[in-house]
Parts: sequence; structure tokens; C-alpha cells
Amino acid sequence: MSSFTSIAMMVIPGLAWLIIASEWSFEVPLIGVLFKPWRLLQIAYGLPSIIFAACIFLLPESPKYLLANGKETEALLILRKMYTLNTGKSSVEFPVIRLLLDEDIADVKNNKGFFRPLFKQTCSLFSKQFAIKTFAICILQFGVVLVTFGFYLWYPEVMNHMRVFERENIGEKSSICRAIKYQSVHKHSTNETVASTCKEEMKPEAFTVSFLMGAFFTVTYLTIGSLINIVGKKNVLLLLFVTSALSGLTAQCLSGSTIVDIFMGCALLSSIGGSVIIAIVVDLYPTHIRAMALAVSLMFGELGAVCGMHLSGLIFYDLCNFAYPIFAAFHIVVIVLVLLLLTSANIPKMIEPIM
Repeated sequence: MSSFTSIAMMVIPGLAWLIIASEWSFEVPLIGVLFKPWRLLQIAYGLPSIIFAACIFLLPESPKYLLANGKETEALLILRKMYTLNTGKSSVEFPVIRLLLDEDIADVKNNKGFFRPLFKQTCSLFSKQFAIKTFAICILQFGVVLVTFGFYLWYPEVMNHMRVFERENIGEKSSICRAIKYQSVHKHSTNETVASTCKEEMKPEAFTVSFLMGAFFTVTYLTIGSLINIVGKKNVLLLLFVTSALSGLTAQCLSGSTIVDIFMGCALLSSIGGSVIIAIVVDLYPTHIRAMALAVSLMFGELGAVCGMHLSGLIFYDLCNFAYPIFAAFHIVVIVLVLLLLTSANIPKMIEPIM
């Protein structure tokens, strides 16, 4: 399912390419708003969310939720419908006659209200049995998202600086730090007055990087999905993080926007690790606290995104020569956590074969 995220990475710049490049505008009567292509782009981005939100009402309720609330008949009807849709057979042939509560669901049923089960599930995550796993997973998510989100955010900016340098200094190849330093000095040394009007012109090159990255990640997600059962989740994570760290260090040493672009793109492979970590969380925790474990780990991931967004810019502009060594150091911490967490944990395959 993560491959759909990378497909969206292609659709978003693709829509922007089609819409923003247009040159038209008209004034909306009554409200006095000048409607321009960028407003249409915002509508195009927001419309799918409205459509999918409406479609949610057409989905059936979770059988587990219904069973936990004493609605066994309704849960069984939904399972029969799923059986019919998946197999093409009649619901009468569904082999299950009755559903029984297991201990996990019975525990959920006995905890009414909102705050009581929330508190109990959170405490269970930090109990003696799960505390080390929970801390490790949270640090993993924080570290992976901090590095990948921050560097992905600044990736187009850095590549744009390199292309500007090479365009203005014909015959010279730029490195990451040389381009950033040139742009910074050039920007502060100019005495030209900045126009008060906003230039809305967008060149196609602005969307090319994001589109190609989306295509690259789509293929990578599909490849990882095929290999994960063969090599295992731990080995997939190690491969992603090691490749990412080495690619970043290599990009730091190279010159030329094209080759640096390729290695900086490969350095973002560790972002795929977030999806693998989610799959590991599902395997590590029992059903009744699994959703809470995912929520807590993703919360730390969002915290990492906020920190990475601010730190990456400072690192690139103030500590450029050490940017990817710092990037690699974060990956070493993540690799150690992966080895410590997954060596002792019994992680089953993503999909068990049906015999």
C-alpha cells in the first residue's frame, strides 16, 4: 500500500505542472476574488479528500469493533459479505457459524468510555514486557523521519542551487557545498531592489525532480514488497539504511548536478524504512494494544518530521561540509537499534503461505 504514496508523489507535481503553467485569471463576482491557476490547484488537491471522506460512509464497520460491542450477528454478516466478494461463492458456504470473543477483544469490551482504555493501553506499551520494544520503535520512527523528511524537504532546494551555479558558471561543475555557498554569497552581495510584485512563472524543471522521485520510489516499494519475505524485515531495513548512508556520503564528495542528484535521491531510500517499521510494530504487539503502539510510534515520527524540517536547513547552510556525515551518524544509530531490536525479537514473515 505504501507504493500508492509514491504514486501520489508523481500525481501532485503532475497536476501542478498542468495547472500552474497555465496563464489565465478571472474575477469571481460578489466576493471580488481574482481566481488564478494556483487556486484551481488547491481545489484539485483538496477534492479527492472530500470524495474519499464521503466514500468512508459506504464502508462497513469493523467486525472486530462490532464483536467487541456485543453485535455478533452484524459482525458475522459483514464477514460473510467479505467472503462472497473475495471468493465469488455464496454467503451460505461461509464456513464460520459463530464468532467467539478472545481475551483481547473481551478486554476491550470491558473498558468502556474513551480515556480509560486509552490510559490502559498506553500503560501496557510501557510495561515491563513491552517497554524496551516501545522505546526502540519510537526512537526508530523519530530518527528515520527526522533524517528523511528534513533532507527530502531541502533536496529540491539544494539541487536548484547546483543548477543555478552551473548555469551561471558555464564549464564549472558544482558540489553541494560550493553551490550553497555561492548562492548565499551572491544573494547577500547583490544590491538590486526586489520587486514588490510576485512572479508566478513556474518552469517545468521545478516539478521534474519530484515526479522522477515518485517514479523511483514506486518501483522501489514494489521491489521491496517482493523481497521482504525472502530476505526478512531486518535485512531489508539494514540494506535501506546502509545504502542511504553510503549514498549520502558519496554525494557529499562528488561534483556535477546530475551525478549528485542521483546519489542524493538514493540517500532518501531510508524513508521506505518507515513502512517496514510499521509492519514490524504490527508483529511485535498483541491485537488489543497494536493500534495504540502504531499511534505512539507515528507520533514520534511526526515529531521527527518537525525537528528534521528545521534542523536540515541549518545543517546544509551552516554545517554544509558535515551535512552527510551527520546524516550518516543518524543512520548508524538507527542501524544499531535495528540490530538490537530485531535480533532478539521473533518477527514473522509479512505474509504467511496458506497451506
